[in-house]
Amino acid sequence: MKSQLEKTGAVKRKMTVEFPAERVAEAVEKAFTNVQKKAKIKGFREGKVPRNLLDVHFKDEVNREAMEILIDESYLNALTEQSVMPVSRPSIVPGKFARDAGFSYTAEFEVHPEVVAKHYDGISIEKTERVISDELVDKRLSAIQQSMTQLEPSLEGAVTGDGKVAFISFKGTADGVSFKGSDADNFVLDFGGGSMLKDFEDQLKGLKKGEFKKIEFDYPKDYFNKELAGKHAMFDVTIKEIKNKAVPELNEDFAKDMGFKTIEEVRTDLKKRMESAAEYEAKNEMIEQAMEHLISKNDIEAPESIIMSELKGMFENFVRDLTRQGRKFEYTGMTAEQFIEKYKPVAKRRVKGLYILDSIAKTEKIEVTDEEIEAKMNSIATQINQPIDKVKEHYKTKEAHDELKYQLFNQKVLDFVISKAKIKSVKPKKAKK
Repeated sequence: MKSQLEKTGAVKRKMTVEFPAERVAEAVEKAFTNVQKKAKIKGFREGKVPRNLLDVHFKDEVNREAMEILIDESYLNALTEQSVMPVSRPSIVPGKFARDAGFSYTAEFEVHPEVVAKHYDGISIEKTERVISDELVDKRLSAIQQSMTQLEPSLEGAVTGDGKVAFISFKGTADGVSFKGSDADNFVLDFGGGSMLKDFEDQLKGLKKGEFKKIEFDYPKDYFNKELAGKHAMFDVTIKEIKNKAVPELNEDFAKDMGFKTIEEVRTDLKKRMESAAEYEAKNEMIEQAMEHLISKNDIEAPESIIMSELKGMFENFVRDLTRQGRKFEYTGMTAEQFIEKYKPVAKRRVKGLYILDSIAKTEKIEVTDEEIEAKMNSIATQINQPIDKVKEHYKTKEAHDELKYQLFNQKVLDFVISKAKIKSVKPKKAKK
């Protein structure tokens, strides 16, 4: 056997393997033996069919078996001989087969790209200033306060409006046509909560339990649901129940419910957590900038097989998250083909980024130690408030352990890149109106 390797693309290879006639003859002999073991012809016991009859009735099968023997026995050896490791399943095309002649086949496959990362030292990135003011803390505290609101029965004759929650039934149309979500029963309408359009809420104020009203309004032209934007809406609404909102006061009882003694302690802890979240968000933005820079400055081709593997993992995580929410993929209104079209560019970018990070790690000799893995598991245990032994049990399998190590590895490389970056502090961008 002899082999040769041809580079047909940045990550594509074509390997040709050839055999002399003698090797083909040996494979044919093995093939006759294998086929004979399972061949059945009337008048002969299984495994006892004479060779001359085998050649008459099973000639094609013997030839196919011989080719498979040659390919199976040579493929891995040929890869070793050529010092190449595929990352995809090979596409094998056998050549013309004749028992008294040589034989050859080709195997096409993908390999990892040869990456030598450049332009990663001293890159320029921006860090958005995020100042957590007392005003922001009070706003978040107010949101927590509202979330702890209790609903209480309203007095006889109470009417809908601010400070009230109504359970309503409605049925409507947009430009005379019903749509998804155009009808509901026992829908919870929190007046002033912002969950519904102001035009919808305002026309339902001042109604009593059991009252019915027809309302009309126009959806804004820039409405988030493009199917409804700018259309004229008509709804039949019935008020089924009215509740008072009992908002807890910001006092010591509230603080105790939050696990503290005073409201000031609540504010102090809340500010600390908001600052930590702001720093985390700022770092993620810097990571995104760093990755964008690295990918734009390092032009590499990612193997299609690796991209599709990453995409498969993304799809499985997407479905898993939906399942946790009690939803099914079919209900998203998206087909598998649409998912691929939408997220394949994301998968491609991720794979390119991982190759670049791996190259930087090799150049800078960055590795993840057992001590760092241990520290990460302790951190996870603290975050999720679980015993460290239970966390370690989760990461006991090789797959879970390797995944954790890989996450730490990528984070460590990115931390290295950011530590060498020229960071410019910038003001937050104003939100577009």
